[in-house]
Amino acid sequence: MSKRDSRFDFARTSGVDEQTLRLEVESHCQSLVDAGMACWRINDDGDTELQMATGEAYLFGEDGVTRCR
Repeated sequence: MSKRDSRFDFARTSGVDEQTLRLEVESHCQSLVDAGMACWRINDDGDTELQMATGEAYLFGEDGVTRCR
C-alpha cells in the first residue's frame, strides 16, 4: 500500500473527510507562520511552499504535502 492510499484509508476510517484533514494541516502550519518559525511563499511554478526558519521547505500539492529540502 502506498503512503497516499494509507492517508485516504485514515480519512475513511476516522470519519473525517480529506478536505477537513487538509484544512487542519494548513491551520497547524499557519500557527508556525504566526509564531515566526516559518513563512509561506509561492515558488516559480506557482505552487505554495512552507519555508521553515531552520531551512526545511514543504510543498503543498493537490495530493498532499511533500518535503522539498
